[in-house]
Amino acid sequence: MNFFNNILSSIYNPKFYKSIPVLSFRFSIVYYLLLSLLLTTIWVLSLIIPVKNGTEAFINNIIPETVNAYPKDLEISIKDGVASTNVQEPYIITLPNAYDRIVIDTLTSFNQEQFDSYNAIGWLARDSIYFRTNHKGEIRGIDLKQVGNFKINRNLIDNFIRELSPIFKIATPVILTAAFIGIYFIYLLRLFQILILALLIYLILRVMKIKSTYGNSYKVALHAITLGLIIEAFLSISHPIYSINGFPFMTTLLTVLVVVANYKSRKLSAKRPRKK
Repeated sequence: MNFFNNILSSIYNPKFYKSIPVLSFRFSIVYYLLLSLLLTTIWVLSLIIPVKNGTEAFINNIIPETVNAYPKDLEISIKDGVASTNVQEPYIITLPNAYDRIVIDTLTSFNQEQFDSYNAIGWLARDSIYFRTNHKGEIRGIDLKQVGNFKINRNLIDNFIRELSPIFKIATPVILTAAFIGIYFIYLLRLFQILILALLIYLILRVMKIKSTYGNSYKVALHAITLGLIIEAFLSISHPIYSINGFPFMTTLLTVLVVVANYKSRKLSAKRPRKK
């Protein structure tokens, strides 16, 4: 409960900010780490449904569609950088979206005019595979000697997918765990950003004629950044629903406003005449 009170105090509590110089550095750094942990957890919880739905769609729809796009009667062999097949060429493979296709023609020498006539995004030729890299139609080729020797057919693909099925079952928790580590790591990296923010706070306090050291300013920054981090996280998590964006240096500006609001209130309180 004290932690959540510290969150509120870090947003606005002039008495709390007055006490920061006597607080240990450990207190402030642990507060920031716990705040980061809380925000990271909220982030990951918000990702559970999208990741679960996306993973299920990938496993139940995209993978089967991709596998089924590979013809049952087609076998491709690459040996010593030379491709061969067991079908009559040119052979067209239509991809799942029904708009793109790949042509297999190991009998015709590559030329762009021929490639354009196939109206395909890829061409497996005798010793290379060519593909269009972007919407402008730029073509890139890869020498088959670089891919080594292998043989592929529908049976091999089906067996490969079956071997991967146990991994697919744990895909959601693996992705969420990776997301948790990644997001929390980003919050840890911000400790270095706060080094610069602390310098800005130190200068602001000097302008406000409030005595402070750089070390104390860093502790102030660890608390004052709370509001900015909360709003930043809220906007990012809710963006798919409300499409509300922040603005450049939003977190920094909010941190500065929190500092000014707390220390300005402190100065005003100090100037009020005592009642007789």
